[in-house]
Amino acid sequence: MEVQLTDQSLLELVNFKIANIMAQIKETYASLNDANIQKYQSLDPLKKTNKIDKANKKLKRTLRQNDKPFTQDDNIKVESQDMQQHLDQFKSKFNSIFKNFVENVKGEILKTEQELLKISHFK
Repeated sequence: MEVQLTDQSLLELVNFKIANIMAQIKETYASLNDANIQKYQSLDPLKKTNKIDKANKKLKRTLRQNDKPFTQDDNIKVESQDMQQHLDQFKSKFNSIFKNFVENVKGEILKTEQELLKISHFK
């Protein structure tokens, strides 16, 4: 018993494969996002304090040079800048990982399409 695939069934098969790949992409993105949140939440409070102290020292040196009083707003700005830098680094890493993932997915789609074309030519 030989299975014959029509153009419509091939198209449905490719669309199904693409839908599965997109679901995997969404799942991977959600997983990476959850991992980043857990990593940030699991940071040792002492480590967080050390980072804040380091930022405060850096800010105090800068403020002494400018003879400006140290304020809580300045501290918040430095912390915000540090967090933005970490966020930018994470985004960069995620984008490179995601780009590689998308390239791999495209390669798999092309392989699948070629296999389906081979199957359809054997009819």
